[in-house]
Amino acid sequence: MKERAEKEYLIHATVRALTTAFGAAMGGDGPLLWAAMAILWASFDTVFSLRKAAIYRKFEGRQCITNRLSEATFQQSILGGHVECSALCQRNGDCQSFNIGVASPYHCQLLSLGQSDIALSSSTYVQYFDINAQVTAETDNPGNRGNWSPLVRCLPGSYIHAVRIKYDEYSGDDAIGVSQLQIFCSFPNGYEANNMVIGVSDYEPDGTWLPYQRCPSGTWIKAWDQSVMPFAGPFADNDALNNLVFHCSADVNGRLGLGTTLEGTGDARYPPSSAECPFSMVACGVQTRVQKDQGFKDDTAMNHIQFECCFVDL
Repeated sequence: MKERAEKEYLIHATVRALTTAFGAAMGGDGPLLWAAMAILWASFDTVFSLRKAAIYRKFEGRQCITNRLSEATFQQSILGGHVECSALCQRNGDCQSFNIGVASPYHCQLLSLGQSDIALSSSTYVQYFDINAQVTAETDNPGNRGNWSPLVRCLPGSYIHAVRIKYDEYSGDDAIGVSQLQIFCSFPNGYEANNMVIGVSDYEPDGTWLPYQRCPSGTWIKAWDQSVMPFAGPFADNDALNNLVFHCSADVNGRLGLGTTLEGTGDARYPPSSAECPFSMVACGVQTRVQKDQGFKDDTAMNHIQFECCFVDL
């Protein structure tokens, strides 16, 4: 007990020193480096298993009320519960964010992030985000034929800012709708990163590459609408995914909602379903569900799409 108490005292003293140093260096702004302190705090817990060294970004006056994983309360804390709550978040493999109350007893709420998150303005909580968190967003009207291709990602620190769509207009004669998608990634300084073509890869699909569609400078793809033809039977011409309309973020950090809407394919035969990256996140990767060549049978090409969303803090 004495050895444990001495170790805990040293950890608290180190935490206080780190806090003072970080505060002086950062002026109270920017990402708060709770990770190092959380590691120290947890080091005297023999059952602690570190998942990753997380860095958390603080948002004042914000409380997320969805996707709550667990809760805890700290009666006393030298740092307002932040160290204890961030340590709990690191111990939970699903935790990507947490709310912490601003007054004692400090109420900690561990959260996962999702595309339907709801957040409230709050004077009693602040929310912290793991800046390395990634979230998968998808619509609720998927085509269900084919297999998932591997996830492709932008280079680290870059995000999707433009697209091209290959589209085969519906004719009733084995049209395939959207067959390929080219995504273009760029860095916040305007330099181009990587670009990739995804979708049909086992044959050269019919259709035309539509014009390049680009978000305004300093904004990124944040949401999209997709239209999918419901299965009309084995003897009908099913084209599955036939329209993708992308929406750009209204700001560089993806925190102010949606801005410019891109053109899509123009196919309006079926109602769209929407998906959006969470607060302070934009698209940084994509995965598609694609049906291989069916020979003399009906082809549907691309059936569904998912985006990976990454945290932005510029």
